[in-house]
Amino acid sequence: MNNKINFTYLLGAGASANSVPVVDKFSDGLHDFCVDIDKYKSGDDQLTKLRVILEELKEIVKNTASFDTLAKALLLSGDMDRYYNY
Repeated sequence: MNNKINFTYLLGAGASANSVPVVDKFSDGLHDFCVDIDKYKSGDDQLTKLRVILEELKEIVKNTASFDTLAKALLLSGDMDRYYNY
């Protein structure tokens, strides 16, 4: 059984304009989400793991032109664990 959680981001044709953070502000949104997780995690191992993954992703996104670029770089590097996690 596959226990991995998958997230899909959907953006298109301006429908998400002013609603979904663009790449240059996405790390700010991840930071805010991590702060919210800290308010509620209190010993919850799953939230703690999510928080760690989001912090890692936040740092990676700061230095990436787009999510497509990140995915391609991870795929080409053969880093399949990170490719599937992020």
